[in-house]
Amino acid sequence: MSAKTLNDQMSAINALVALAEWFGHLPVARLEITTVVGPLGAFDGIEVSLHRRLGDFEQWRQALGISPSEIKLKDLTTCMALKGYAVFEGVVVELTGYGLPLPTLQAVAA
Repeated sequence: MSAKTLNDQMSAINALVALAEWFGHLPVARLEITTVVGPLGAFDGIEVSLHRRLGDFEQWRQALGISPSEIKLKDLTTCMALKGYAVFEGVVVELTGYGLPLPTLQAVAA
């Protein structure tokens, strides 16, 4: 992470609070303020990680305004994952769905 102090993370902290306020109705996810490495580079941002259910991932994808065409299927050696990126409140958000059934992922990727 490029932040050196807690103050350096205030944009991401404020965006995380806004995520909770705006999307408190969404399924629970693991949320982490960290360096997000995406298509445009590495930025201090927020990781939103979901496990098990494609429906949970879809709800978050829609809420963050990520187009289905922007979702990438990733082979992480031990599992397959769906990954997409958004900017929320000026902060990069990485959305990842892990451990989804392979037939479902193949259908989504097709």
